[in-house]
Amino acid sequence: MKESLGKNNTIASLSFGAERKFSFKNKQTKQIVSLVHGHGSLLRMKDATQTTWLHSLPKSKNITNPG
Repeated sequence: MKESLGKNNTIASLSFGAERKFSFKNKQTKQIVSLVHGHGSLLRMKDATQTTWLHSLPKSKNITNPG
């Protein structure tokens, strides 16, 4: 994590277009949690999310309609 961003800040992910899979991986247990990030949805990550979980928007070849 970049020091300039601080610790336990809130960040947001806003989705425009096609639904996409959004994944979280726990840094200690390696547990993976996924959700569908739909068009127009807002996902807020706050508190210890940045220190406890890795997050990603996995690549997908099956996106045929951008929204």
